[in-house]
Amino acid sequence: MALHNSVAWKQSTKFDVTRWLGENLSTIPSHCYAPFGIGPRACIAEKHLFNLLTGILAVLLYHNDYEKTGPLPEPSQGTFGLANMPPKYSLKATPLSTRS
Repeated sequence: MALHNSVAWKQSTKFDVTRWLGENLSTIPSHCYAPFGIGPRACIAEKHLFNLLTGILAVLLYHNDYEKTGPLPEPSQGTFGLANMPPKYSLKATPLSTRS
């Protein structure tokens, strides 16, 4: 089913990230959300995408030094479900010019 199917979703044309959080998570029919598809017709590029994103993260971590610019939130803060919304915090990235 498409994500904008009005039979499966309340207010299907409205962007509402809370529909995937908390108690709303249990109301989602299992067949209504599969961003990469499932089964034999699943997205063939899914693994490639995750490998690419992992590589980008590795390059960013290798070439920058990160420091927190404010207090870190408590681990219990944030909302977690099908869509994770971690608590807000700030990091400052400084390029490492000594690495090649």
